[in-house]
Amino acid sequence: MVVDYTASSDSFAAGKPQVWSQKSLEYAGGNYPYDLAPDGKRLAVVMRAGEQGLQSTDSVTVLLNFFEELARKATAGKN
Repeated sequence: MVVDYTASSDSFAAGKPQVWSQKSLEYAGGNYPYDLAPDGKRLAVVMRAGEQGLQSTDSVTVLLNFFEELARKATAGKN
């Protein structure tokens, strides 16, 4: 659910709640399937696979030591 609101000095007024998305979020085993960006304007969400327009994924790629690998590859090309 999402709702518009206004706040001024010591008052708060909430608008009418609305459905944020018709698609379901994935169950993440007690973890939240979403995260809010630091600027508060964007969300990253894990949607439930198998719904219309979504594809199932059976693998995940994890990058470890990304910046070290990037530096290694960048210096290798300068020889």
